[in-house]
Amino acid sequence: MASKKKNLKTDIQKKICIVGIGNPLRSDDGLGAYVCEQIEDINLPVVSVITKHQLDTGMTEELSKFKKVIFIDASVKNETISLKRLPLKDNYPEASSHRVNPNTLVKLAKKLYPTKTQFYMCTIGGNNFEMGNRISEQSLNYAHEAVSLLVEWIKSNA
Repeated sequence: MASKKKNLKTDIQKKICIVGIGNPLRSDDGLGAYVCEQIEDINLPVVSVITKHQLDTGMTEELSKFKKVIFIDASVKNETISLKRLPLKDNYPEASSHRVNPNTLVKLAKKLYPTKTQFYMCTIGGNNFEMGNRISEQSLNYAHEAVSLLVEWIKSNA
């Protein structure tokens, strides 16, 4: 899964940013990167795609310039696929396998920048988070379903 590094500043003219979160060397934890790679290959003109092992607060300002941001991550709790809007509220749970989670970035963006960005979270059920670079068969099927779901969502929400 070779990932193309992109500078967010060059892609702000695009309306939607998809952020794949996870480590491709931890098997199913690489689902976010895998889905991003598949969507990037489709080459949707309104979409900017980036992948990160971990989110960081330095992304907040640039993400707040997009109309919509979709975070994609593997989940140990979700058994299939989920796509939900992340509403702004003051009591975000901080429990996450990542140091900075999407909820933290949403809260920070809304507090620091005059943004109307809508943030979404797409989780994909993962089964194997051991060291390795292969996504499990079941999770790979979920990833392909997620790509289809996201492409349709993008086409109707761009």
